Amino acid sequence: MTGLRWRVLRDDGPDVVVAFDFANGRKEAGFADLAELLPGGRTLLEFEFGGGDVRDRPLDPTALCRMVLDDLLTDGRRLTATLGYCAGAGLACLLATLAKDTAAHDCRVVLFDPLVLGSGAVVRNYETGVEGLRPAVDESDYRAALAVGRRVVSSAERAYRLPEMIDELTSGYARLVRRSGERAGLPEEFRDQMVEVEAELVSHFASFLAYLATATAVDFGRSWHTDLPSPPVVFASEEHDMPAEFAPLLRRSFDVPRASLLSDSRVAAMVDELLGQRPGPEGTPPE
Repeated sequence: MTGLRWRVLRDDGPDVVVAFDFANGRKEAGFADLAELLPGGRTLLEFEFGGGDVRDRPLDPTALCRMVLDDLLTDGRRLTATLGYCAGAGLACLLATLAKDTAAHDCRVVLFDPLVLGSGAVVRNYETGVEGLRPAVDESDYRAALAVGRRVVSSAERAYRLPEMIDELTSGYARLVRRSGERAGLPEEFRDQMVEVEAELVSHFASFLAYLATATAVDFGRSWHTDLPSPPVVFASEEHDMPAEFAPLLRRSFDVPRASLLSDSRVAAMVDELLGQRPGPEGTPPE
């Protein structure tokens, strides 16, 4: 593949399934676990929000999904399904909607415990990251970092200016990480290593916020699901609270906890059966 960062979960032919999630650092089962349970015959790719300057990453969800389609076409692949977990559900739906206008693609959509996030969710995750560093910094530094989040979320006109919002939150987090390193008082010979660790931690955190912000910006109109080539199917864990935006969709519930939804063999078997069906309005999910 060219142009974008991909995590290849299975490389098995020209028919591609694209998955959206942010699994790095998460203890819950991810699409890598699901890939191990699926039979061969399909390539499964997971889009990665990588490191680097957040301003260089595609934060507009439509622009991102168009880049994904261009990447697939350049490589001669055919998109046959999109998968979305949690906040990634919106991106999976958007990619399938855009793919409908491309003759080379006609795909299924499968969603797992889908969520619709507001801009406040990005800031809440920022605050969670800040809270994790609280024992390592002075209280004044901790409160200053929290103030950054409050300033961002309270400015309504900035709510969806994604690059600026993520830049500001990342800068606030980076300052706190740096202060934790200074407070640790490490010997000089360890300072270079600490700087590298700090940079990696901040880059990972920025990538996570960028992912959330991009998913947050997906527009769910009143009848958004009617634009898709095939009725989306939701696979829900026993504890999932279905958002109103996904309420009209076909749903299959499983008596498994959220953390193991993507590593359950019954879920994998139903996903495989569903992906093997012909896309289109007449398609129905397996019972």
